[in-house]
Amino acid sequence: MIGVDVNIDVRYAGMHTLRKRFAKEMKTRLGDIQKVTDALGHKSIQSTIYYLSFDHEDVDIAILGMEF
Repeated sequence: MIGVDVNIDVRYAGMHTLRKRFAKEMKTRLGDIQKVTDALGHKSIQSTIYYLSFDHEDVDIAILGMEF
């Protein structure tokens, strides 16, 4: 991931925010929550699920992309 632009203004992002962003990016790239769990060093998938918590922006984008 060296050199990858993730569009985060680090002046306003704490380490927890960056870690959550990393988890989300890894899930997108790997598509496997167990691999993300390993990458984050979690013992439990439940901890990883917390980092991949509900994202309202993703839901809004999905809804706007729907055709009726």
